[in-house]
Amino acid sequence: MSRNNQAYDFVVVGGGAFGVSTALYLCLQYPKAKCALVEQFKFGHGEGSSHSEIRMITSTYNNPFYRDLCL
Repeated sequence: MSRNNQAYDFVVVGGGAFGVSTALYLCLQYPKAKCALVEQFKFGHGEGSSHSEIRMITSTYNNPFYRDLCL
């Protein structure tokens, strides 16, 4: 993907808890790569996967892959 003549190795769509953690992981795993994070809503919206007043992410997923992402 490119924007303003900038090329990106990774583009993460969604700047909520999962998107930000994914972008951080990519930046740490691939420090020379360019990563873009895009979000369509303003900060504090209630449209994401971890919305509402609690903004809680559960670490009790049955699948070990998803559970380990919360560690």
